[in-house]
Amino acid sequence: MNKTMLYGAVICALCIDANAQSSSVASPAELPKLQMTNTIYGAVDLGFTYVNNIGGKSAEQLTSVGVQGSRLGFRGNIVIDPELSGLYVLEAGFNPENGTLGQGGRLFGRQVFAGLSHTKYGQMLFGRQYDSLVDYVQPVTANGTVGGPFFSHPYDNDNTDNTVRFNNVLKWRSPESLGPVGISVSHGFSNQPGGNNNNSMTSVGLGYTAKGLKVGTGYLVVNNGGLGAANANASGTATSDQIFVSARRETVWGLGGNYLLGRFKLGAVYTRSDYQDVNQATTTGVSYKFNNYEVNLSYYATPKLTLSTALMRTNANVTGKGPGFANPTWNQLGFIADYQIAKGLFLYGELAHQKAGGSPFAVASDGGPAAKIHLVTASSTNSQTLARAGLRYNF
Repeated sequence: MNKTMLYGAVICALCIDANAQSSSVASPAELPKLQMTNTIYGAVDLGFTYVNNIGGKSAEQLTSVGVQGSRLGFRGNIVIDPELSGLYVLEAGFNPENGTLGQGGRLFGRQVFAGLSHTKYGQMLFGRQYDSLVDYVQPVTANGTVGGPFFSHPYDNDNTDNTVRFNNVLKWRSPESLGPVGISVSHGFSNQPGGNNNNSMTSVGLGYTAKGLKVGTGYLVVNNGGLGAANANASGTATSDQIFVSARRETVWGLGGNYLLGRFKLGAVYTRSDYQDVNQATTTGVSYKFNNYEVNLSYYATPKLTLSTALMRTNANVTGKGPGFANPTWNQLGFIADYQIAKGLFLYGELAHQKAGGSPFAVASDGGPAAKIHLVTASSTNSQTLARAGLRYNF
C-alpha cells in the first residue's frame, strides 16, 4: 500500500506544469517510466541466556534478546530524475521464540517512514524514526556495534539502544555531497492542538567518517514524553516505550568515536542524561542525572572471527528520592566473540558482568544497591553476571 501511495504521489507531482494554465491531465501513456527498486531484508537472533541472579534465583532462558533485534523490513526507492528520488522503509520487530510482534505489538514498531532524497539538498523523511543522537552516537558504542543491548549503559538511560523510538518525526539528513561529514536534524511533533511541547522531541546530530576514523555527537530533548506524564498526550512523539516513568523534560548529550588501526578498533564514548521531574504525575521534585563513560576494543582475529570487549562506568545523581541525595554507580565489563559461519550466518558467545555501588537506585534484598544489566530483571545483590550463546542470520 505504501509503495502504491508513493508512486501515486510522484505521478501527481510530475503531472503539474507550472507554466500551463490548462486543466487537462496527462494520460498514463504520456507519463515517464520511473525506475523502482524494492528490497526485503531482516535478521533473526535466537540463543540461550544464563543469568546467575534474577531476584535471588538463577535463570536459563531461550530468548531472542541478543546482539541484534530480530526484524523483517521492506525498503524501496523510486528514481524521479538523476538528482531526486523517493524512498520508504517499513521495519517490524518480532520475537522468534514465540512469533509475537515487538515494540508494544506495533506492526512496524522498529521504524516506518517515507520521504524524498536529493543529491544536493539531502533527505526529508516523515514517520516513526530514531532520533539524531542515535544516528551518530550509537554507531560508536559497544551496544550499537558488537554487543547488543546487554552492553548498554544502565537502563539505557541515554537511549543508545533505541528503548524509545519516536512517532510523528520530521527528519532532515545531509546529502552525500558533504563527503565525510554527516548532519541530522529531527523533530517529533506532539500533534496536540495548543500543546506543542506536550510530548514533543527535538534532536540534532553530527558525524565524521574518514580513513578509519569515525566520530559522532548528538543532542536530544524530550518534553513531557510518555503515557505516564502529567497531562499525558497519547498522540505525541513518545508513547508507551519510554525509558523511565515520564519526566517533565529529558535531555541527553553524547560524544564518541572509534579508530581502526590494522586489526584493532579502539573506541571511547561519553554521554550525559538528565531527567527532570520524573513521574511528575504522582510525585514532585525527583530528578535523575547520569554520566556514562565507555571504552571499547575490537580485534579482527581473522576475516570471520571478531573478538570484542567493553568497559563501562556510570555515575548518577538522584535528587528528591528519599531523605537526601543519592549517588548510585554501576561498573560493567563485557566480552563477545562473533564468528561468521557463512554469508549472513553468525555464531556468537557473550559475557557481561555488572556491579552496582553507592546509594541504591534499585534496592537489593539486603537494602544495598542492586545490579541490573539492561533488559534483565534486577539481581538481589550488588552484582549480576550474564552469559549467552546465540545464532543470528541476516538476510
